[in-house]
Amino acid sequence: MLFPLTFPIPTIPNWSVDGIILHAKFESAKPLDQSHLERTKAIMKSQADHAFRLKDYKLASKAYGVAINAAPSATLYANRNLCKLLLDDGEGALSDALRCRMLRPNWAKACYRQAAAHMLLKEYKQACDALLDAQKLDPGNTEVERELRKARELMKAPGEADK
Repeated sequence: MLFPLTFPIPTIPNWSVDGIILHAKFESAKPLDQSHLERTKAIMKSQADHAFRLKDYKLASKAYGVAINAAPSATLYANRNLCKLLLDDGEGALSDALRCRMLRPNWAKACYRQAAAHMLLKEYKQACDALLDAQKLDPGNTEVERELRKARELMKAPGEADK
């Protein structure tokens, strides 16, 4: 009803109701520009970090997921991995740790997070392998050495893990 009173917008070639709808559909199908994605990533990471500090690991995990969808990074996968570990989601934690390692293969923290997921899943041999990788990348890291000893002990006596 008000359409005849509007003025054409130069960027819309077909100034009609159908033309405007078609233009809107075309524009919404375009990929978002990189700066928009980076802003979304930063906002969602900030929200996730805040939720994590409040110990709302489920919300933090979801917010990290939105940030990952906007602009994946090894750090985001490592952060979401920690949330999933704290939520006892071993499979999800392992999946994130493996993605993290693919994005940043020479990062000891990625190896350590993979090992933590394997430990949660009681896969001690794989945990040892990941911790050995972490040890090669960060020799002398006492936390890695402590977890490696623990994984080796559990691998020798798997029944002891539940005590």
